[in-house]
Order: sequence, then structure tokens, then C-alpha cells
Amino acid sequence: MEQLRQREETMRERERELVDKEKQAAARMQEVAVQLKRKEAEAIAERERYEKQLAERESKAEDEKAELQALLENSQMPVRIVFLSDTFTEVTLLRIGTLGVFSETTMDLKPGNYVAVGRRPGYRDVREEFTVGFGQTPDVVLVQCDERVVTTNR
Repeated sequence: MEQLRQREETMRERERELVDKEKQAAARMQEVAVQLKRKEAEAIAERERYEKQLAERESKAEDEKAELQALLENSQMPVRIVFLSDTFTEVTLLRIGTLGVFSETTMDLKPGNYVAVGRRPGYRDVREEFTVGFGQTPDVVLVQCDERVVTTNR
């Protein structure tokens, strides 16, 4: 009988140990579940931040694309340029041609960089560089030779 009682006591003790181990395992599983939920929430927040940044970049890229498209379209549209001179200076627009002698004339030019050259006998030649478009178009381009050249006979 004593052996039976000892065996029952041993079995109860083992049962208590098993119950304790089950409780510890359940507590550990609960800890792991909480950690997984926290990591899942962090991953979701990180994905949302990434998606927001991506959307902002895409929006910025679309804006830049629209701006570039507008610039490209405007880069092909001629702009009316007013040239002023003194009716004595012969004016040539390099790569375009001779404008001649005038007090005022106009010409439609596509956006870009240009050089107007003025020549007048007995005067120093002048060069006027200017840019059409890109926010740099001058109101007028003044081309006139006004510096006399003194010739010396040797």
C-alpha cells in the first residue's frame, strides 16, 4: 500500500511538473505571440512609410515630367526679339544672317543662345551675346558701334 501511495504521490508530482511546464510553455508562446504582433505592426508601419515616400517621389516625378514637357514645348516656339541700332551699324546675327542697317527691327527666334555682331567703317566692331527663352530673353538687343578707331599712318 505504501508503494501505491508513493506511486500516486510521484504521479501527482509529475503531473504538477507537467502542468507547470505547460504553463511556462503557454507563457512563452504568449510572449512570442506578443513579439510577433509587435514586429508585424512595425513592418506594417515601415511599409506604410515606404509607400508614402514612394507616392511622394512618384508625384514629384510626375510634376517634373510635366514641367519638362512644358519646357520642351516652349523650346520650339519662336520669340519676337526687338533689335535697336543707330542706322549706321551693319548688324549680322551669327548663324542666322545679315539684318542690315536699321534703327529698329524685329525677328522671331527660337529659344537658344545668339550673337549679334555690329560693324561700321572707322569704328570698333561690337558683339552682343544674348539668350532667348529660359527666362533670360532680353527686352531689346542694342547693337551699335560707337567707339571710334583712330588710324595712324606710318
